[in-house]
Amino acid sequence: MGVDASGNTLQIYDTPNTADENFFFAMNLDSDGTSFWTAGLSTFNVYKFDIASGNILTQFKANGFFSVAGLAIFGERMPPPQQVCPVVNIQSCCQVVIERKTQLVPPARVGTASEEKVVVAGIEKVCPEKVVICGVVRKTIRYVDAKGNNQTREDDVPFQCVIDREDANEGDTFHIVGADILCTVFAEEANFNADRSLAFKWVEKEIVKVCIRKGPPPADTL
Repeated sequence: MGVDASGNTLQIYDTPNTADENFFFAMNLDSDGTSFWTAGLSTFNVYKFDIASGNILTQFKANGFFSVAGLAIFGERMPPPQQVCPVVNIQSCCQVVIERKTQLVPPARVGTASEEKVVVAGIEKVCPEKVVICGVVRKTIRYVDAKGNNQTREDDVPFQCVIDREDANEGDTFHIVGADILCTVFAEEANFNADRSLAFKWVEKEIVKVCIRKGPPPADTL
């Protein structure tokens, strides 16, 4: 019997032997797409049915010892392989707030100090479900001192953060895909003299963001 998704009868498939109908073991779709093969489990009677009409197109008796446990149909149509969604190599990030005070010696004329920053980050350790990041914010501060001379001060501010990765296991390879200043909260001169003409410190606070992906870096970035 053929039924639809709601259980309604679409077609009845009869054979001359009622014993076959009670013990059909399977349905194998023929390569023509309009018929199927089946057999009586214990009678060894093999049938080819037209799906639409229910008519028997071919029948014969197979040889066997105990039962017909399966049919192999040349060119049988098989269901398409199940499509498996690809595993997306997600990008994961951490953010960390860093603060730093840099002594300006000699002091800077107020309003002359400025800086350039570069974030350098690396993967320190991969642990179960965790990736430990370490790095520095490399700062170059330039200003003019009280005598009008140009001054340069360099300062490395270390930082560390941890990224949660459920797919991380010790020994796995990850790579940095981005590291930068997400936001500068403030960066300014501080600690002034009495007439506020000179600044003795440069103070700042910023948010650093580092992102990773699993696996080695792409060949074009090596």
